[in-house]
Parts: sequence; structure tokens; C-alpha cells
Amino acid sequence: MSMVRVGQSLVEEQADALAGALKAAGDPAPEFTADMAAGAIGQSARRVYLAIKHLVAEGRAEVSCPGAGPRPTLWRLTEAPVAVPAVPAAPVKDAVDHMWTVIRKLDRVTMPAVLEHVRVGDPRVSERAVRDYIRALLAADYLTVLLKARRGREAVYRLKPGHGVGAPRVRRVLAVVDPNKGSTILLSRGAP
Repeated sequence: MSMVRVGQSLVEEQADALAGALKAAGDPAPEFTADMAAGAIGQSARRVYLAIKHLVAEGRAEVSCPGAGPRPTLWRLTEAPVAVPAVPAAPVKDAVDHMWTVIRKLDRVTMPAVLEHVRVGDPRVSERAVRDYIRALLAADYLTVLLKARRGREAVYRLKPGHGVGAPRVRRVLAVVDPNKGSTILLSRGAP
């Protein structure tokens, strides 16, 4: 549920890229398969299928030939897409804001999951930055450990309830500043 909300803008971007690539082919209403679409925009078939579903939901594509299985075999772009009102997204100011938004929306927080979602908005965010932020939130008692890390498995956390939308900031003085509560939690020297 929450991953879908966070990744919604990515699906919209991929749907737009797919529609643009298919229109650039020259045929006014080209029929296409998921594999053809994946090749057109350089994405996995699963991501392309999500983009196609988005195009169908917007009225920008339709099923051309139903398949034998649960998924259609062929789709085509429609001539007159349904007008969908644009909803402005909440501005994400930087990587910390984005990490906090992702952590708030995920039910089970892991470093790879946060990193994957944050890199959608900014591919330059490092694994270390995400790991350090999660460690700081854990040290400041914002996260509960659901599963401890073991060899080959990342730790799994859950955000404790009662935190607002403003991202807590890690400062060089080794403290976590929460703008929602107006509090500063100092960390010990052993913290990240």
C-alpha cells in the first residue's frame, strides 16, 4: 500500500515515457505488447505493466487483444485521452525530507527499501547516507526493531507513532532535531 503511493510518480513518469516512445514510432494507434514497451523505454516487464495499467486507468491506452491469461496480450494508445486534473505533489526539498517521507509511509522499514524509493527522486543518494539516517533515528528512539540484522538479512524497523511530517535532522553535534515537537535529542559518542 505505502510503496505504491511512494512509487506513484515513478509509474506516471514511466507511463509518459512509454506513451512518448510509442507515439514517436509514427503509427497513430500502434499496438504493443509489454515486452515491446519494455524495450522501448528500457525497463523491466513488471514496471512496464504498471505503466500500462496507469495509461489504461487514465484513458490513454486500451486493450486491443485480450490474452488467454490474466493479462492482455496487446494494447494500443487511444486518440483522445481522458482529462485528469493535475494534483500538485508535496515538494520534497532534499534527500533527508525524502527519506523521512518514505520511512513514514513504509510499514516495514529496511535500508534497501528506503534507498530504492529515495533514489527515484535523487539517484545520487548513497547507501551510507540512508544507513546513517536510519541509525540516527534508531538511536534517537524513533524506530522499533522488528527483526535484527543477520548475515545476509537486513534489519527491519517500524516507525514509532506520534511523529509529524517534518523530517528530523541529524546535526554534526550528534543530535536529532525534530521540528514537529521542537525537540533536540542528543546522541552518545558511539552513535553514527
